[in-house]
Amino acid sequence: MTFAHRMTGALAAEDTVLQQLIEAGWKAIPFGQGTWPIDFRVAAKLCFDEYGHPSLARWLPDILACKPPLICMFDVKDDSESENYAIELKALEALEASENSFHIRSLFIFEGLFVLTPEIVRSHSRHGRPSDKGSGTPYVLINKRHAVYLDTVLEDA
Repeated sequence: MTFAHRMTGALAAEDTVLQQLIEAGWKAIPFGQGTWPIDFRVAAKLCFDEYGHPSLARWLPDILACKPPLICMFDVKDDSESENYAIELKALEALEASENSFHIRSLFIFEGLFVLTPEIVRSHSRHGRPSDKGSGTPYVLINKRHAVYLDTVLEDA
């Protein structure tokens, strides 16, 4: 699957979730790599820290949303027909960094406003096999039954 093909599905999912959040009373805006110009996105792939790690900026969540008193970052994941969600490890690290460093609740979100917290992903996922599908970066698989409705997670916030 080409990057352009993956991006088409991803952008459609982001637009759908953005509208669903707005309809649920959130103030929500696009955020992250999807908002960057293509030349910047290409250049960012060539940036590493002094230890050779790519910047987690490339995996920043796709949507920034607030519904006072809450502010959240949402990393939209395109739903598949599989029984599992596939989540890149770098995306998981970026969500954890957002929560820990910026004190912003950060969640993976799917159409229908179903979410997974980074903690749920860490606790219930398993490593996926290397594949020529997708981006080719390491990922985990988590069964869809672990996703819960957004309001359920935020009740505890």
